[in-house]
Amino acid sequence: VEFFDRTDKAEEIERLQNRVKFLENKLIITEQERDDAEAQARAVEELYQERHISLCEQNKNLRHELDNVASYNESAFQDKKTVLKLRSSIKTITAERDELMARTRSWESRYNDAVSSAKTTKANLIYWKNQAQQNSADCRKLQSQMKKS
Repeated sequence: VEFFDRTDKAEEIERLQNRVKFLENKLIITEQERDDAEAQARAVEELYQERHISLCEQNKNLRHELDNVASYNESAFQDKKTVLKLRSSIKTITAERDELMARTRSWESRYNDAVSSAKTTKANLIYWKNQAQQNSADCRKLQSQMKKS
């Protein structure tokens, strides 16, 4: 019985020693895994910091671009307002020009009528002047004939 007890105890001791070696190996592996995990965590933290800095810089650049776009949009809006005002002015000026052109045509027509009337009047005056001269000549002739008779 004692032999079996010793054998059992020796086997138990060996089994426990193997278990201790197993657990020590597992502890070493676990510590290595922890060290690897910590190294990965540090690497991730560094990447996070780099990415954070990069994103902050991108954010700053995007805000600057947004300010530029807002300024451009405001400028474009002002340009559009100016264009609309200019279009309105052009319409007004065009209407005024068309009215002046119509009045000019009317005055040209009146002028041409007046010129035509003046030419007719001049021709009439010349005719009546010639008639008056003829009448005057006829009168002198008659006066001369009357004096002779």
